[in-house]
Amino acid sequence: MSISSMSTMNGNAEAFAAAEREPTIQELFAPRIRERESISPDQALIHMFKVMMGTGMLSLPLAFTHSGLWTLATLAVIGNVIYLTAVCIVPQQLFQIECPSRSLLAVANWSVLQLFFGTVMFAFEGVQW
Repeated sequence: MSISSMSTMNGNAEAFAAAEREPTIQELFAPRIRERESISPDQALIHMFKVMMGTGMLSLPLAFTHSGLWTLATLAVIGNVIYLTAVCIVPQQLFQIECPSRSLLAVANWSVLQLFFGTVMFAFEGVQW
């Protein structure tokens, strides 16, 4: 061993001896000494938020590339266009039919009873209590 490493080792031995001692509760929760260059706890919290949010935002493009969400997004846009078209067609057809309500039957035949119950069950499938 060289002389410089021996002197460093002796200096570190004192630091290790001090580090082996368990800190007391007062030392753990003692207020931190404010220095000119130090940051406040609020600033430290904001920095921690920025680090966590920044890491997530920087990885979003890579996540989109590998997840296939672009395909799903295009399919969702196509589905929304079809849905909006259907929503526009239904009121248009509803208001174009000029059939007087007096000419409609108040009660249907027994042969369409299954159709009635199928329509009712389909309508209630979307309702959640």
